[in-house]
Amino acid sequence: MTRRHVLTERQRAEGVSQPHSEQSLMRSFSYAFMTQINNPKAALIYSGVFAVFMPAETSIWFPALLLPALLFVETGWYVLVACALSVRASRQMYLKSKSWIDRIAGGLMGVLGIKLLTSNA
Repeated sequence: MTRRHVLTERQRAEGVSQPHSEQSLMRSFSYAFMTQINNPKAALIYSGVFAVFMPAETSIWFPALLLPALLFVETGWYVLVACALSVRASRQMYLKSKSWIDRIAGGLMGVLGIKLLTSNA
C-alpha cells in the first residue's frame, strides 16, 4: 500500500515537491520538458537577444552550431539550478531574494529592449 504525502501550504510556498519515491525520473523529466516546451518565454528572450547582438551577416554554419550549443547551455543551466535548489538552505535564500533577482532581470530585459529600439536596423 502506497502512502500519499500531502504538502502543507508552507511547504508549497517554500517550493517543496512531492517525495522522490512517488515520482519516477522519467515522469519528472517529461513533466519538466513539457513545461519548458510550452513556455514561449525562452524562445522570445533568445530571439530578442539575437536580434540585438547577432551580426546581420554570418556564415551558414553559425546558425547550425548555435542550436546545439544553446541546447547544451540550457540543459547545463537547468541541471545546475535543480541541484542548487534541491538544498533547503539555498532554496530559502533564493526565495528571500527572488523579488530582487526578478527586478534585476527585468531591468536587463528593459535595457536590451531599449537597445533594440534605438539600434539602426
